[in-house]
Amino acid sequence: MRKTERRKELDDRLRRAASIALKKYRESNEISQAQLAQNLHMSVRSYSDLEHGISSPSAMTMVHFLLLMEKEEQKEFIEFLKDALEKDE
Repeated sequence: MRKTERRKELDDRLRRAASIALKKYRESNEISQAQLAQNLHMSVRSYSDLEHGISSPSAMTMVHFLLLMEKEEQKEFIEFLKDALEKDE
C-alpha cells in the first residue's frame, strides 16, 4: 500500500473512532452536543460534524477531549483508538 493510501486509511479510521468515542462519552455523561462543544472550545456545528464522522478532530480537540475525561476513561479511549488504528494492519 502506498504511503498516501495508508495515511488516508488511518485518517478515516481515526475519524470513525473519534466519532464513536465522542458520542459514547456525551451520551454516557448525559450532556448535549452544545455542552460538549463548549467544553471542547468549538461551535456546535463543528462538534456535530465530528460526532457524525464528517470531519476529523484536530490534535488540540483530542487533547481537550482527553482532559475532560477521568483517568480510566482516558485509558479506555486511547485503547479504543489504538485498536481502531491497528485493525487489519
